[in-house]
Amino acid sequence: MHTIYTGERTRIRPFRDADEWHYTVSLDCGVPNEHWGPWHCPRAHALKEFEETGLVAPDKYSAMAIERVDTGELVGLEEHGAMHPGKTSTWIGTFVMKEHRKQGFGAEAKQLMLCYLFENFPLSTVIADTTATHRDAKRGLELCGMHFIGARRKAHCYHGKYVDVVLYQIMRADWEAGEYRSKVQRG
Repeated sequence: MHTIYTGERTRIRPFRDADEWHYTVSLDCGVPNEHWGPWHCPRAHALKEFEETGLVAPDKYSAMAIERVDTGELVGLEEHGAMHPGKTSTWIGTFVMKEHRKQGFGAEAKQLMLCYLFENFPLSTVIADTTATHRDAKRGLELCGMHFIGARRKAHCYHGKYVDVVLYQIMRADWEAGEYRSKVQRG
């Protein structure tokens, strides 16, 4: 099973150690996102998650570091849900540090994660969600080949305002037809 996938600008790889993981999580949790709001990620919980599996375990929540190819700099994280026997779908999520946003790193990291998931697991579909107000996230999902499939009405509340959460999906056949797959380096 390959765990390092490299594109033109980014690579996804296992986190080097618990400190790198916690640093990334603390950035994600420490700065309230203007679309999702604040997350609560206690250090002890984050470290326990890392120590159990290194965050590369098919049957548990997993995450990989997103790294710039040109500088080797940490850009964020790409995560996915647990795989279980008989389960044919999972979810993905992306966090890109503020200074690296709007440069295509998130969309490419999603493409790399889709390669990792579809090449290593018997999945038929991968889903993702974001708030209906998060235009950049929706565009990133579309750029990596995902299609809008619906919305959960007023499913998220931030600053006292209820917003819809929109759902996107990519099927294995759509991923297989994606041109970017041939450009990805594995290993």
